[in-house]
Amino acid sequence: MSSQFSHITGPISAIITGSVQRPESLGSAKLATLFQIDVFRGQYEWTVFRRLGQFKDLDKSWKNRKIKVISLPVFGKKIDHETKREGMEKYLHSLLMNDDIALHPLLVNFLLPIQMDDTKPKKMDGLNLN
Repeated sequence: MSSQFSHITGPISAIITGSVQRPESLGSAKLATLFQIDVFRGQYEWTVFRRLGQFKDLDKSWKNRKIKVISLPVFGKKIDHETKREGMEKYLHSLLMNDDIALHPLLVNFLLPIQMDDTKPKKMDGLNLN
C-alpha cells in the first residue's frame, strides 16, 4: 500500500454505487463509463472511479499470478450499465469476502484513491485528512 495511506488499516469493504460518463481523454469527445466505488476501511471512507477495462486488468492480474478467484463476468457491448455494475459488484464483493484476497496488494491498490477524480480518504465523522 502507498506510504501516504499506510495509517489506514483494517478490513476493507466497498460498494459500486453508480456510474458516470467522462471524456475518454483530455479534449476527447468520446465518453467512457466510470463506475463509482465507495470504499470503507477502518474509520475512513473514500470514493474511486474505475473503468470496466481496469476491472478486466485486475481480473487478468489474478490469473497471471495463478491466484484462484471468481472470474469477472464477460459483458457484451450491448449490455446496459446497470447489468455491468451488478456483475462487477458481485465480483468485487466475492474478492472482499476472501480474507487472503481482500488484503492482497493487487486489490488494495485497485481501491486506493490515486486517480484524478478519486476522493481523498476522510474520517467518517467528516474530518478531512489533509
